[in-house]
Amino acid sequence: MRATLRYTLRAAVVAAIAAAVFYWMRWAPLTVSGAAVKTGPVQAEILGSGTLMAHTKATIIPKIQGRLVELTVDQNDTVTTGQLLARLDDSDFWQQLAIAKATLEAECDLQVVAA
Repeated sequence: MRATLRYTLRAAVVAAIAAAVFYWMRWAPLTVSGAAVKTGPVQAEILGSGTLMAHTKATIIPKIQGRLVELTVDQNDTVTTGQLLARLDDSDFWQQLAIAKATLEAECDLQVVAA
């Protein structure tokens, strides 16, 4: 009977230690860092959705089509009258001009020879 009492007492002590460890791991209070409270201005903000409209609307349509080489402004940039907004690739037009000049010179040479 004495052995049973010792065994029961040891089991109770082990169970109490296990319960204490379980409690400490599961429900122990967490340590948190705090911050000092200080006074300062309160900023009011209004949140909501909406649409912004420009004072002056402008539709930009190029007279010719081409590949963009340079874009000098971005969305929400302020622009002024006459400011360069974009630059198109003009290499094709220079080639067409050279062809037109060569054709014109060839026609002029033919007219001189025929005369």
